[in-house]
Amino acid sequence: MSQSPGEEGGLPQAVPNINLDNPTQTVATGDTPEEQVSPVVDEASPSSTFSFEMLDMESVPAPYQEVQPHWFFCRRSDDNTSWLPFSREDSDKLENACNTVKDQEDEVVIAVEGERYDVHVKERKRYAVYWEQGPTEVRRCTWFYKGDKDTIFLPYPEDVSKSLEEAYMIAVTLNEWKRKLEFSNGETVILHNPKLIMQYQPIGLQDDWVSSPSEQTRPQTVKRGVNNISVEIPDGMCVCVCMCMCVCVCVCVPVRNILEYKLI
Repeated sequence: MSQSPGEEGGLPQAVPNINLDNPTQTVATGDTPEEQVSPVVDEASPSSTFSFEMLDMESVPAPYQEVQPHWFFCRRSDDNTSWLPFSREDSDKLENACNTVKDQEDEVVIAVEGERYDVHVKERKRYAVYWEQGPTEVRRCTWFYKGDKDTIFLPYPEDVSKSLEEAYMIAVTLNEWKRKLEFSNGETVILHNPKLIMQYQPIGLQDDWVSSPSEQTRPQTVKRGVNNISVEIPDGMCVCVCMCMCVCVCVCVPVRNILEYKLI
């Protein structure tokens, strides 16, 4: 929990009785309003006034800003599962569709990746258009985690991300951190401060043979927003342009610019 400015110290001695929770309160020193206010003004030196203003600015938490989502799709193989980002153009289309599909009963289908795939927005599935391929999961991603042995950040499920965002919003609005979220699987996420958020595994799930604290499972790093993780996001889709009979060059371009390329 954050401390109030009064607990941290640093207020000028000339205004010891001012209640920072009620800025309109003044120090009572006389019978008239003029007599009540003037002693504070007369005693406040430029340096003390500056210190008070700086303290007041630091006590005001930064305003909450809603996290910007980005859409990912899942790619599974026999021994690996990875999450890959859609291009910014495709992600924007999916986000716009998601915002309009909430009140609709019918499914909304969005063509992505140069119309090679269709995304069923309500179902959260991605289907191949021109060949046989099983559907893959699609996710609207806002929060990510990475374990000690992981090389990339992975997106949380959407319901978990929603809970994390609600807790973050409360922490920012009230400027109260050290907030703890406990999930049904026993894992815990602690919001230490805006830049340090960690996920902890329950002790019972750690290996029994671990003998020293240094060998125990380390907490996972948690990040908010795709802009805070290392991931390459193309602006448009990737297409292969054949320059001659034996040479093909793959370039990433916005969909609207594909017609400018001529296949030879």
